[in-house]
Amino acid sequence: MPSAFRQPGLTTYIISASHRWCGWKANWIIANTTMTMSMGGQYEYEYEYDDDDDGEFVIDESDIVHELSMDDEDLPNADSDSDSDQDIVDVDVDDAIHTFTGHTDELYSVACSPTHATLVATGGADDRGFLWEIGQQQGYQPVKLEGHQNSVTGLAFSYDGKFLASGCLEGIVHVWDASTSLGAIVKVWDSSAYMEEHTQDHMEDTQDHVEDTQDLEEDTDTDTEKPKRGIEWLKWHPRQHKLLAAFEDSNVWMWNKDNEISPLTYLTGHGGPVTCGDFTPDGGKICTGSADKTLRIWNSNGEIIKVVKGHGYHTEGLTCLAISSNSALALTGSEDGSACFVNIDKGRVISSMASRPYSIECVGFSPSDASFAAIGGMDKSLIIWDIRHSLSQATCDHKAGVTCLAWVGSRCVATGCEDGTVKLWDIRSGESVETFRGHSGGIQSLSVSANGDYIVSASLDHTARVFDVRKFSEQN
Repeated sequence: MPSAFRQPGLTTYIISASHRWCGWKANWIIANTTMTMSMGGQYEYEYEYDDDDDGEFVIDESDIVHELSMDDEDLPNADSDSDSDQDIVDVDVDDAIHTFTGHTDELYSVACSPTHATLVATGGADDRGFLWEIGQQQGYQPVKLEGHQNSVTGLAFSYDGKFLASGCLEGIVHVWDASTSLGAIVKVWDSSAYMEEHTQDHMEDTQDHVEDTQDLEEDTDTDTEKPKRGIEWLKWHPRQHKLLAAFEDSNVWMWNKDNEISPLTYLTGHGGPVTCGDFTPDGGKICTGSADKTLRIWNSNGEIIKVVKGHGYHTEGLTCLAISSNSALALTGSEDGSACFVNIDKGRVISSMASRPYSIECVGFSPSDASFAAIGGMDKSLIIWDIRHSLSQATCDHKAGVTCLAWVGSRCVATGCEDGTVKLWDIRSGESVETFRGHSGGIQSLSVSANGDYIVSASLDHTARVFDVRKFSEQN
């Protein structure tokens, strides 16, 4: 039997019920001393409320005043899916041409080599990465990228495919030789020593400032919480062996492998975790976005040029960023559900997509045509945006949130979804041209092979899957 509660000082009754009653609503409530309602469509109850009941009462059979006759088919199904439920993917259907099962926990990142058509790197919550090849037969031994002490959250190949960088939540970056099948380690960059030195310098500067402006009380607590040093993302320079590593502590570090004398440059100024960023394709600038709601534009030496913030820009933290192939525009997505196009040279917002109900999770420009961009979010949609006319070209509806995207040629966009599917969309028509199934967990990352023949997905189901997209890339 259901029970009801009255909040003190209010005349509203809140009905609670067991599972079999879930989703059944009271038709009416007379919120004085007598309450009459129909519950579940089968009975009408009348209850005399007494202040001695201490705000709680139980409705039982003695309170029934009328019984209604209804067929079961007239009753709502408590087990039926609601609008917020995700469709369950039929995992018996597997469209993958290759499945990598070397990981023992959730996958967070995947990267395809820019020069080797079948070489792939994956990383995840099992504190390691793998370097493996598409299409290898049973018995093939992938290269284990070991040595991390926490989840591997970032992977990136250098522009020439010679090096692979892997980063983890412990703040350690490994650089591997990806030019051979051995995957020998080239460099281990542990940020902890550098970070402690950098943080200590910052604390000393802050302490000097405080002492100059006020007398410190004897009981002032001078302990400072150890900074978060988890790596948010890694990006290589498009023409050099410079590597950007962004951290949870609001800093970005740039390591130059070709300059061992002075390998590190600090990009400081953000007030929150640096959630997204990249070099411009021409290599001349760096764009970084943060949870502090700002986009910062730097020169290639790490010197700040512009800061984009405030009125006309995002009202919540940035989640994703992409840069056009001509290095002219940056596209940023935010937790506030909006997307903004920024002129990089001027540091000015030139157009924006109005906020949607949920956060934007992924953005990307068409690789060969700067006229279109793709914007995906947790509102279960992919927006194809016409940049020249500043309007939506198409809205591609999904059954679950869109977590990541990748362009397949210049005419198709692939989306990775919370329900484990990978979908391909024609940007001109906005129609779905393919749905790839096989994963039983949400997609976290997508990457396209160097020759455009394959798309690789990393999933929470502990696997990476390879799907053949040749017929779509050939159409572009």
